[in-house]
Amino acid sequence: MADNKGRFVVFEGLDGSGKTTALEGLIEKIKKEDPDRKIFQTREPSDGEVGRLIRKALTKQIVLEPKTFTLLFAADRYEHIVNEVKPAIERGEDVFCDRYYFSNLAYQGDVASRDMILSFNRPARDLITPDVVFFVDTPPEECMRRIHKGRDQEELFERVDKLKITERFYKEAFESLKDVEHIYILDGTLTPDQIVEKMFDILSDIA
Repeated sequence: MADNKGRFVVFEGLDGSGKTTALEGLIEKIKKEDPDRKIFQTREPSDGEVGRLIRKALTKQIVLEPKTFTLLFAADRYEHIVNEVKPAIERGEDVFCDRYYFSNLAYQGDVASRDMILSFNRPARDLITPDVVFFVDTPPEECMRRIHKGRDQEELFERVDKLKITERFYKEAFESLKDVEHIYILDGTLTPDQIVEKMFDILSDIA
């Protein structure tokens, strides 16, 4: 990657894994250690029109067919990459993205095959590949404990049985993609500071 371009860093994990906390902690540490580095923080589903429709389904305001849901994630992702991620990288900003197509493989893996989901996501994947993928590996039971502690309302996929299935699909996807993606699996039972330190060290090696 050219020196004047930013890096594309993806954060993955089960709901309640601590990935978003780690993402925000890493941004804080980088700003302290390297104040000149610019970071664009974003997420999927995005805040665009398609992303807002997905969030309505996640919060059970609307009901969608499972494969429709899968297609919408891929469509939102393409819009997100074209309109937000690539422009930020071209400006020289690091993009820190909370979820990418790996979440599609994990959360919709029981309603569509891996090959089908990868084909849905090919337009976005052809545009950009993450420089680093961080997976915060937290046991489903611990994720549910954190979810229940943090809020009253559960989203669509926040059940321990569903999270166990999602965890399996994540790890199967990572195994199948290990030769084409730069995936780092971190122990989600470590303290947030410990996870951030490990992420910071990994990123420093590819600066």
